[in-house]
Amino acid sequence: MGFNVQLLTSEKYVLSKLKTLSEKEIAEIKREFMRNIHPRFIKALSIKEPFGRKQKYVEKMKESDIGKVAHLIKVCCILA
Repeated sequence: MGFNVQLLTSEKYVLSKLKTLSEKEIAEIKREFMRNIHPRFIKALSIKEPFGRKQKYVEKMKESDIGKVAHLIKVCCILA
C-alpha cells in the first residue's frame, strides 16, 4: 500500500497515506483490525471506559473514520 515502515509511528504521515487510498482499501484495513483484536486496540477506541469490550470495539471499528484507523496503525507499530 506504499507505507514507509520507518514513519508508521507518525500519525500525521499515516493519515496522509490513508487519504490517498480507496474506500475498498480502507475497508480492508478495518477488517484486519476487526479480525486481529488486541486489548490495546480495544483501549484505543474505548476512550470513556477503563476497559473496552470486544463487541463494542467491532461496532466502533465499523463506523470509525480514517483518523481512528491512523491512530490504530500507530498503536500497532508501537506494539511491534
